[in-house]
Amino acid sequence: MTFKRLLTLIFVAMFCWIAALCGCTQSDDVIFNESDPQFINVNAFFSKSLDSSTYSIKSDTIHPGDSIVLLTSVYPSKAIRSKDYFWTKDGDFFAFEYNCKKAIYDPGYHQFNFVFIDYFGDTLTDTLHLYVGSAPVLDNENFIPANNTQYIGANEFVNFAWNLYDPDSMWDMSHHFVLKEAKGFYKDPKTLVDTVLHAANFTYRKGFKPLGMYEWTVSVQNELKQRAQDSIKGTFTTAGIQGEAGIYGFINHSSMEKSINVHLWLVNSSGNMVYDDTVSFTKNSPFSIKPLDPDEYTLYTMASDYPDFSIDTTEFKIPANRVMTLDTIFLNDTIPPRIRIADGSDETIAYADTLKFTIKDQGGKIQEKRIKVKLDNQSVSSFSFRNDSLLVTLPELENSWTTHFISISAFDYSVNTIEETFKIAPNKTLPEVYSE
Repeated sequence: MTFKRLLTLIFVAMFCWIAALCGCTQSDDVIFNESDPQFINVNAFFSKSLDSSTYSIKSDTIHPGDSIVLLTSVYPSKAIRSKDYFWTKDGDFFAFEYNCKKAIYDPGYHQFNFVFIDYFGDTLTDTLHLYVGSAPVLDNENFIPANNTQYIGANEFVNFAWNLYDPDSMWDMSHHFVLKEAKGFYKDPKTLVDTVLHAANFTYRKGFKPLGMYEWTVSVQNELKQRAQDSIKGTFTTAGIQGEAGIYGFINHSSMEKSINVHLWLVNSSGNMVYDDTVSFTKNSPFSIKPLDPDEYTLYTMASDYPDFSIDTTEFKIPANRVMTLDTIFLNDTIPPRIRIADGSDETIAYADTLKFTIKDQGGKIQEKRIKVKLDNQSVSSFSFRNDSLLVTLPELENSWTTHFISISAFDYSVNTIEETFKIAPNKTLPEVYSE
């Protein structure tokens, strides 16, 4: 080999070495350096909005047609070099985006994967789980036994059944069934059954009390914890023994008090008292009277402590073996409070620094905050009320030679309002005032 040819080969080799050295300083080396490799991590999640700062989860449950929001985060940055990224749903391509929002219609379980392929061909994935289901539909009108069923034998087996529809036809159902003694019919009602069923029926075999009232409820949810919008609530009564009967009803009243004492007495067609009791009742409180012979009856109801309330008279005829539900009894007070001058005067009261009145009501207590006082149409706040006695302190009227008017208004617990106006006689004559 000649010297000239050798020199040419050396030059070519040096050129290649320099070119290779320059290649190592291009921008690719800024993205990746074998001596200091980058760690890449991807994270996928569901969110309520496209704002990644909102609450994020890995698993969710929605109704068909609802939209889902799929979000991702890539460490150290989404700007990192990659060959590909996309979403799959149940193994099929779903979206070519980092973040997206789409409606899902097909019910069932779905798996979403976010796939990220980095610059060197390595694949990173993260998985989300979605359940799409429709809430069950419970028929709350057609069920067995029908609401308010009568004459069920105390020793009979009772079959309960109801209708349920699963729009998706794919989920297991849980039926929460509760059977108990009716509230208000028993002093201390007991729960007979409280269980979760996987079928729309139940048979109770333990028997009931004669002339009893019972209530049962059903609520349903599927395995995704989606609850039926409606629920079932039914009541039934059992027959008596040897023709015995009973009544059940509610008492309401016009008072704002939480409870009042109510006296009930029941008279049969022969005029004999068959029931006599006084009970404290809140509004819409239930009561029951049993056992009774089949007969015609008159039930008298009154507020025992408050004569202002009217007495209710309810007449009914009850057949054998039946628990009859009466119409709601309403005790009403329509009589307003009574306001009088304490010394018994009619309309005119003699002047004094403090005037005395009485305010009485036989439909409940009168409270000071329900009293207003005006002097010549100007509000007066300097008064006190205790034990039916109202004391009003007047502004300086000692030298008044004219008649003044004081108005007092009050309302009771049944919101019956009264307003009375009284004259305050002059304390002096006009000549006496001028002479001073």
